[in-house]
Amino acid sequence: LSLLLFVAGQFFFRAYIDGLVAIYALISLLIAYDFTNKFGEFNNFNLLILFLNNLTLSLLKNEGIIILVLLLTILFFSLSMNEKRNRKIIFVFLVSLVPAITWFIYAHYLSNLYHVSEANFSINSLYKRINNFENFIMILKYFFSQTKFIIGIIIFVLSILLLKNNKGNILIIYFNLVYLIVLILIYLSTNADLEWHLSSSVSRISKPMILSFYTF
Repeated sequence: LSLLLFVAGQFFFRAYIDGLVAIYALISLLIAYDFTNKFGEFNNFNLLILFLNNLTLSLLKNEGIIILVLLLTILFFSLSMNEKRNRKIIFVFLVSLVPAITWFIYAHYLSNLYHVSEANFSINSLYKRINNFENFIMILKYFFSQTKFIIGIIIFVLSILLLKNNKGNILIIYFNLVYLIVLILIYLSTNADLEWHLSSSVSRISKPMILSFYTF
């Protein structure tokens, strides 16, 4: 609990909305983990809590949508669809994404409220950078140069060895590995200077990963 408050406290007092994304993402992860492993009480009220939490997460930032889609993918491939409770969980995740996706389409394409253009990201930039191994090294260097990131990994490894929470460990490994891959692809596709983009954002967007390491 002390470690969780140490990390979460930094998120709150620095007033980053990314801290809220990390906390809501962690709550969604914990609720889904409890439900799928039948630890938590499964009823409509708890499903409503999961829906509202997912809804808030998806509407905070675009990263929230990415995290929800990632969690949905993990759950879809790891759960048996023969069980009614699992189908309900998947349905809640799907429905909670609808408002955010609707708003994204409206804001970016229908009303041009927020214009997404080649000035931000492009396939061309991804194509140019993906063949340069030094870009991958640079991106990983920025992630692993964070003290809390390294401490979180150490604590997580120790929890694997000592607590042997196999299902929880596998969930966290899948989540963080796939999320890291997605972030790497996003960085490779930016049209801005790669090092500048990394230095200005890595500490913020890595918060969900760091918080999950400290919790599980």
